[in-house]
Amino acid sequence: MNQLKPLHVFGIVLTVLLLALTPYQSQAATTKSKHKTVQQEEKERLVLMPLRVPNKDKDLIGAMETALVQGLHLKYVVFSGEQVSQKAHQIFMKESQNPEHAECDETRCMQNIAEAFQAELIATANVTKQEGSYFLALSIRNIFDNKVVDSKSEICENCKATQVIAMLKVLSGNLEITEAK
Repeated sequence: MNQLKPLHVFGIVLTVLLLALTPYQSQAATTKSKHKTVQQEEKERLVLMPLRVPNKDKDLIGAMETALVQGLHLKYVVFSGEQVSQKAHQIFMKESQNPEHAECDETRCMQNIAEAFQAELIATANVTKQEGSYFLALSIRNIFDNKVVDSKSEICENCKATQVIAMLKVLSGNLEITEAK
């Protein structure tokens, strides 16, 4: 019986120590989570407007937009895809039905879209094809100051769609253009 008492005391002490350390572990996890949130908050918010591509390449819009988001995500918190498309459509329709205006003023509508996502930056991207070459353009501007933050364009001569997608990643990120070719 004497031997059971020290084991029992040891078990209680061990349990108390484990319970005492548990809040530190959860605090460490919370701190890590807060650090990630702070990093995201440090990035500016950017709305990527629906990509404009040739009709022939419409089936690649998803891959092309994803490539742009991958690069832009390095610097910005990016809003894109269906949520942006729906909000833009909703805002343009609302403004078009306003009897004071025949159609939506681009600046005002873009500002409304940016406000909907609590962002100041709007990115527009175009992919056009002419005589076998693709022309890629990306422009980021502060919609409230009407100042261009970044503007890039590239020509991809005799490219396949996979090369265009790779170049869009490069165009929107910090990599060298030569890596995509």
